[in-house]
Amino acid sequence: HNIGLPPIDFIIWLRSTKIKSFYNNALDQNKKQMKKLFTHSTSILKTVDKTIQYLGFGLLGSGNILRNFLSDKWLCHAIACICSKPSLYMKLFLSTEQEKHGRYCCQFFEGLNWRLLFVDDRIPCTINQLPLFTSSSDINELNILILEKCLAKYFNSYYNISVVNDRKDAFMYGLRLLSGGHVLSCYTKDYIWTSGNYNPTTNQSNENTKQNLPN
Repeated sequence: HNIGLPPIDFIIWLRSTKIKSFYNNALDQNKKQMKKLFTHSTSILKTVDKTIQYLGFGLLGSGNILRNFLSDKWLCHAIACICSKPSLYMKLFLSTEQEKHGRYCCQFFEGLNWRLLFVDDRIPCTINQLPLFTSSSDINELNILILEKCLAKYFNSYYNISVVNDRKDAFMYGLRLLSGGHVLSCYTKDYIWTSGNYNPTTNQSNENTKQNLPN
């Protein structure tokens, strides 16, 4: 087996309906509904000034991203950033019209075009029926599980996802992979971060409202 991953004897592949929750280590026998990519019916994303940026089908879900036995921080950071523009995240998931049978499709940007990958909903789990790798804290939310399985297929293995973490540009590579656009990075130490009244002629701000933000 690959270094850093559990031995194959400790991994079981389960359909999504058989996976347990981290917060409730038991299957809810009262819930017979099919798990969904996204668990919200409507999402509203607003800026600080209350301007609505997105209103529509549920993208952000009700769970948090939980990392487990895989060094995929670069991917989790990229997903969190992409979710600030929910429509971009939504475009990663294409309908197969067979989701109720456990067949899903994701797309990643490769070179000049999008590459489609199809997977089923069999997920690698621990012997305790918990997701082995990154998942949502909401047991009924599948988008993280499906996205990472498609990426593992793209890279030929889950282990190769962790290899990307060694790249210096891993996070920016993740953004390109998920958004299909050019990525611009800004070094925040090149800027003076202030709030309140600012006078550009004197390059001074009200010291009472000046904020020392983390680098």
